[in-house]
Amino acid sequence: SPSRCSRPCSHWMRAAGISPTKPYCVAFVERYGLVLRLRYKTDVLDAECAARIAGYHLTALALIAADPGAEHARQSLLYAEELRFQLDGFAGRRRDLPNRRAHELFEERARVHPDAIAAVHGNRQLTYRELNARANQLAQALLARGLSREGVVGVVTERNLEWMTAVLAIFKAGGAYLPIEPHFPADRIARTLSRASCRLILTEPGSTAMLDQALESLSGVGTLLIDAAYEEGHADGDLGVDVAPGQLAYIYFTSGSTGEPKGVMCEHAGMLNHLFAKIEDLGIGDGDVVAQTAPQCFDISLWQLVSPLLVGGRILIVEQETILDAKRFIDKIVEGRVAVVQVAPSYLEVLLSYLAQHPPRAAGLAVRVGHGRGAEEDIRLLDLIPQRGSATRQAADTARLGNRRPGALGGRAPQRAARLRRRTRVAPGSRSRAARRGRDRSGLSAAWQSDDREGGLRAPAPLL
Repeated sequence: SPSRCSRPCSHWMRAAGISPTKPYCVAFVERYGLVLRLRYKTDVLDAECAARIAGYHLTALALIAADPGAEHARQSLLYAEELRFQLDGFAGRRRDLPNRRAHELFEERARVHPDAIAAVHGNRQLTYRELNARANQLAQALLARGLSREGVVGVVTERNLEWMTAVLAIFKAGGAYLPIEPHFPADRIARTLSRASCRLILTEPGSTAMLDQALESLSGVGTLLIDAAYEEGHADGDLGVDVAPGQLAYIYFTSGSTGEPKGVMCEHAGMLNHLFAKIEDLGIGDGDVVAQTAPQCFDISLWQLVSPLLVGGRILIVEQETILDAKRFIDKIVEGRVAVVQVAPSYLEVLLSYLAQHPPRAAGLAVRVGHGRGAEEDIRLLDLIPQRGSATRQAADTARLGNRRPGALGGRAPQRAARLRRRTRVAPGSRSRAARRGRDRSGLSAAWQSDDREGGLRAPAPLL
């Protein structure tokens, strides 16, 4: 029941057992039998949300009463109506997807404009033709080593062009991509490889110190240097391996901050749905430059790495040391004519503070910031330098009223938290029911566009 009274908020919160840091409390009350009472803060939860939370408790009680000795880890708190709501109610409109896999769409783009720049990292760049040819050669090398359908291939590299090539090669060969950061502790790398049943690793010189230590405790795991695979002289034409929509595409392991890292598996159909959601929500198009900033083991790194390739865009891989320096990062974004970049909320504040004091000497830049609380008044517009016209402000005003279009810098509200319907599975050894259902996590993400493209905010799609 909503808690409303004339006394101060802190009084009724204490009386109801609600902590200032918790939005609700649950208790049993003797009234014509045993009654479950849920009291909640109306400035945090609405009646519908509170009723859903109460439903979780009722479901738990029903399961306990039905089978007191059942293993709780195998039970679900989602009653039938709630399950439909999470799977269908949060899914948004259905999107017609092409009957092809992500790497096949990339191959089509490589045929249409082979000489367009696909990716840039430091002083190196690859055209669509070069990137596709390298990925094909590496995919052939994987198949030559017996990679099977959905065979898991670990990638232990820095964020560079070799990493990008490896990801595409694994998809082309029909394998499953498993990202591992080179600096991870050896025992964590070993546990990840073991849990994912990984038997083959793509790596590079300079990224193997921790990996070599991890492999000392494992048997039957092979490694392949990416540069060495190129030298084997494999054909560079498209492979044409049949990859089904329901075939495993990748495995990401959680950070383990709440316990043992858990593996989440996503199939090609779900991945493609996510990639196109990002393309649509962020307005990524032919020639647009997208900054690749996320570490390999964060799943946002994958859309940053692949989405632009499906529509003729370009990826700018930004070095970690550059990201950690606001001035260098802003300079990199401006010089690279980046259209979209996604950063963490805390770093977003750092960038905004820097930009407010040091406007970039470039075309007008408008920034919209969403704090992720869902209230329009929490979204502010900073005109960092004089605009050439009023288009950006008008578009931002339109976005604030709800007609959101691609562009600028924005955040997603909690109600967008489960926008995508993604098909996921749990990796061997994982016990996360949330992971099995593929529920998206809420939070704030951001997309940025220069004023070269007219438009307001469209909140980025949620991430797993």
